[in-house]
Amino acid sequence: SATARRHGRRRRRAPAAPAAAPVVVPRAHHFSYGTAMSSDVVRIGSWSAFWGDTASAAAQLVRQCAPPLDYLVGDYLAEVTMVIMARRRAASKPAYADDFVRHVMRPLLRELVAKNIKVVTNAGGLDPRACA
Repeated sequence: SATARRHGRRRRRAPAAPAAAPVVVPRAHHFSYGTAMSSDVVRIGSWSAFWGDTASAAAQLVRQCAPPLDYLVGDYLAEVTMVIMARRRAASKPAYADDFVRHVMRPLLRELVAKNIKVVTNAGGLDPRACA
């Protein structure tokens, strides 16, 4: 830094960190709550998304989790999504994540109903009634 140079001190460099193996975190997660002795197990599949993100995480949870999920939970309110929704509302357009309805729910609707999977999401953003 400039202060260190003025006072004749050298800036020490931090030792290089050892190379670490990359951490792979799946975009979609499946959780089962309950005990082995309990028949009251609730299966929850959860994913996070933002406006324009891939729609495959929800489909993977619905189609690949066995036994089937009880709840499918999607979090859509990233900062960029909120900005887009605010601009849409200012332009008198629906202020919800319409890609959630068109690209996530529409293709999965029959499977969700057939498997009795309930959906919980905040994709309604600034206009939840329009999203519903």
